[in-house]
Amino acid sequence: MKHRTATQRVLALAAMLIVLLVVASCGGGKEPEPEPQQPSMPLLMPRITVSLDEQGIPTVLGIPMDRLGSLLRQDVSGLKMDPATVQKLQAAGVQNIEAVATAEGLYLYINGQPLPYLALDEETRAGVGDLLKLAGVQDNTAKLVQNLLNNKILSRTGAPVLIKLPVAPGVAEAGVRDTKTLPRVDTQQARASVAQKVLILHLDAALDEQGAPTIAGTSLTDLQGALMEAGIAADLSSARLNPATIASLQAANVALLQVETEPEGVYINVNGQRLPRLAWDDERLQNLAALYGGLEPDSPYLPLLHFLLPYIQGADIELGVTLPLAAGQQAPTPAPWVTD
Repeated sequence: MKHRTATQRVLALAAMLIVLLVVASCGGGKEPEPEPQQPSMPLLMPRITVSLDEQGIPTVLGIPMDRLGSLLRQDVSGLKMDPATVQKLQAAGVQNIEAVATAEGLYLYINGQPLPYLALDEETRAGVGDLLKLAGVQDNTAKLVQNLLNNKILSRTGAPVLIKLPVAPGVAEAGVRDTKTLPRVDTQQARASVAQKVLILHLDAALDEQGAPTIAGTSLTDLQGALMEAGIAADLSSARLNPATIASLQAANVALLQVETEPEGVYINVNGQRLPRLAWDDERLQNLAALYGGLEPDSPYLPLLHFLLPYIQGADIELGVTLPLAAGQQAPTPAPWVTD
């Protein structure tokens, strides 16, 4: 489906950018003397710029990435971008993508504009790899990202990587992030900006092995039948999760998912363990919606997205989903909600 393709494309780009940071952490060069920074600005290593050609082949300072990977003894074979993806991004007006990895977060920028990012702390930093796997990122890439975040250099400094895409002649060059700034979402400010909670939804659901949900003791099949008896023509098949997805989650021992929205972002727990928060504010949500609209201009979900956009930050959603247990697995204990 197109909307899933767009989401996976953005996630794949983010993961690819983060993996490129391995090059930054393995350069072995002498670290430059840091310039005076504002207290809120973490120490960042010099930005690495990676250029892509029309075929998605990356180069750094004119050196092909595969050759650079060989010099640094790093496998970068997965960093080549599909040419179709390059064309898709060009059509959406994307000229540059930047990822900045620090101990406090994994930040993403498109044409210098901030997008929602992964906020990290001591508790959640170890769960980045698991979150990327849930998002459909390949295991090897997720593991590489996790190893990068465990790197001692990164625990003291941040590493920014900028990917530049081909730009057609005569097209004005887009801006990039100001290297002297790295704004983050302030939880207190975000909550203070929401005068009243809207879109309130507190829901527990159970999925069977076929991906059919049961909500408040009523299965999807029973609900569909009741609607038909009432003469209501409603197709609820889209609420069913792909059985292959259920099987993959079961193989990963995922038995409980908890999703909670707050003004400062989305909190996710897997089997009672907290994963990194997807941090957002109004600016980042607006930028993400614009990116999605550029990538998928014909998506049937665009009108709904634009309708819901003003209410997302004020949404009060607590969603708990239980899945079939793997063989020998015990039911996990749910994590407490951030706010009651």
